[in-house]
Amino acid sequence: KNSFEEAKQFIYLAIRLNPTIPKYYSQMARAYDGCGEFDSALKYTKEAIEIDKDNIKYKKQAYEISLKIGDSKKTKIYESMLKRSEEILKSNR
Repeated sequence: KNSFEEAKQFIYLAIRLNPTIPKYYSQMARAYDGCGEFDSALKYTKEAIEIDKDNIKYKKQAYEISLKIGDSKKTKIYESMLKRSEEILKSNR
């Protein structure tokens, strides 16, 4: 858990230096997830999705975190987003 806390400090600095990189938000979400702070993890994942709407990894991350939170409404939303992205990927092959 200490390494997740330390990671949050470094990732926060990276976000402040360049707030347009979705990977930073996803990494911050992973750090919060590792600390058991699922609401904050979901918040950062949502930011990653907002920046890069086409990246399926961020939608999957949001879905998995919403399962941990136990919010069925959010889980359905992210599950729907994830399935739609998967369908688009399959149709583009």
